[in-house]
Amino acid sequence: MAPQKIEFYVQRNFSAKMNATFSFLRQNFKPLFTALLLMAGPLVVIVGISQYLILDTIFDSVGVLDGVASSAFFRLGPSYMAVLIFSLLSVIAVTVTVYSYMLVYDRQATPGPISIGMVWQEARKHIGLMIGAYLVLMVTVFFLSIISAILLFLPILILGVFWSIYPAVVIFEGANPFTAMKRSMKLMGEKWFSTLGLLIVLGIIVYSGTVYLAIPQFLMGGMQSLLFLDQGQANPQSVNSVALMITNTITTLGSTLLSAVVIVGLGFQYFNLVERKENKGFLIRVANLGSQTTVDEEEQY
Repeated sequence: MAPQKIEFYVQRNFSAKMNATFSFLRQNFKPLFTALLLMAGPLVVIVGISQYLILDTIFDSVGVLDGVASSAFFRLGPSYMAVLIFSLLSVIAVTVTVYSYMLVYDRQATPGPISIGMVWQEARKHIGLMIGAYLVLMVTVFFLSIISAILLFLPILILGVFWSIYPAVVIFEGANPFTAMKRSMKLMGEKWFSTLGLLIVLGIIVYSGTVYLAIPQFLMGGMQSLLFLDQGQANPQSVNSVALMITNTITTLGSTLLSAVVIVGLGFQYFNLVERKENKGFLIRVANLGSQTTVDEEEQY
């Protein structure tokens, strides 16, 4: 029996949005996360390795001469820039991949196989626009942060929730960054608290999974710290640096892929808000019903 297609543009309450999010993830787990692994995974691996190099440099610089320590910290620059750049690119890659997958899924009359090629063909249309959208968002948030520092960051929190569906608007509607910002705030309306609640619940779920994935990294880091205190070595050879790098990369990769849960949930919130404001899904279903009636009448003749 073929799985039933999950309709996107449907009004949903909080529990229905949670159910739709995890039903979609369960139904599409293998193809969606395979696409994420192949399209976003390499970027996340670079982030994980760069994070390890930063930590390793810090450990190496502890307890050495000032000149050597200064040289070590100077070497942090390239790794730190790599973390910043590839972290941003990995977030964009995960967001574009998830929403491109949802676009391909929504076009199918019934759920069928979705290949990496199908997702990539859709994703490549949105990559440039999404990079520009995130850069505009980052500059906007930076200037708002300066203002918000005086007001205990309340404006950032408020706008952050309003703009949480910003990437969905950019991809599903092809809107430019400034139009997407205004559109996000218009759609959100009185559903700000509902969206905040959804973000908190999904955030707790993702955080719990991330902590679980990070256990090997915590253990390896703890061993290195204990050996440092015991032997007075900044980088004890008895802890395998390759193992540290692998555990850090796996944790980074796992936490990034888990963020897809939040992205999917916000996608369903976007569909819910559009349906509440514009009845888009209802109009599509009425149009499809009319088309089907016409086809049936033609077949009778």
